[in-house]
Amino acid sequence: FLPRLQVLGLCANRRILGGTLTNKSCKIISRACKELRELDLAGQDQVTVAGLKRVFKSCQHLKMFLTSLDLSSKDAVELVCMAPNLITLHTEDPLDAGAYYDIIMATRGRVVPYNEVDGLIELEDLPKSLPRHLGIAYHQSRNQVSSRLNLDMTHPDLVNGWEEEHLWKQI
Repeated sequence: FLPRLQVLGLCANRRILGGTLTNKSCKIISRACKELRELDLAGQDQVTVAGLKRVFKSCQHLKMFLTSLDLSSKDAVELVCMAPNLITLHTEDPLDAGAYYDIIMATRGRVVPYNEVDGLIELEDLPKSLPRHLGIAYHQSRNQVSSRLNLDMTHPDLVNGWEEEHLWKQI
């Protein structure tokens, strides 16, 4: 079961585990769930960057990641570079604009930063312009992520009633 698991939502407000995750939990995830495509660790404040690095190193298929950890620019760039298939890094709190620029540059436009305050990051929000080819790559990735987020919010099989009601109130 776990070796084929592709989506794992362990955000603290879902109370799935009855407790908080730690770096030890990340070690288990990294060993048991190598096929992960999506991982939600929002609200798991006992997990550190070291635990995340272990997951990112082992879960090479990871495409979407959500965290509430306060990442430094350096840590965010290092994490996204460890995951060759990552297309979005979703943080609850905004990173600084320089970090977004660095993430997009380091991943050649592949990773789309997203946060709860600003939503999907726009190129106009960056402190300086990207080279044209990276801007095009970023827009392609951003469109892909935007489509996925819209699907998640509207598809009845992917959103339960309670979450849908509360999510739509926030939008």
